[in-house]
Amino acid sequence: MKQMDRAQLQRIVDENHHYTKQGKVADYIPELGHADASALGLTVASREFGIISVGDCPTTFTLQSISKVISLMIASGGILVVVPNRMGIGVIGPAIDEKGNSVAGVRVLAAFSREYHLHLLA
Repeated sequence: MKQMDRAQLQRIVDENHHYTKQGKVADYIPELGHADASALGLTVASREFGIISVGDCPTTFTLQSISKVISLMIASGGILVVVPNRMGIGVIGPAIDEKGNSVAGVRVLAAFSREYHLHLLA
């Protein structure tokens, strides 16, 4: 895998930040509706490169129930990805589409996959 650094990941987030203007934040739980739709962050954790976080990762968001962390990630525009034996990836972008997917998060993951040549069959 090619070298990964904070500047490259920040570039991916910056180039896809305009997608945060599409979609809307979930509001079926009132507190979720207060999320900043323009927030976008990316964290990658790997044995090779350690943990790198860029964008709005330090942003505080609401936890409605600690037992529902995966559901919360989905409702708040989060995407969790595991590349077996290589890395874990987390993206947060609260503006979601009509199917509940983070609009900007999907774009960031697609750009990340292209940049680092990640493919399902690779």
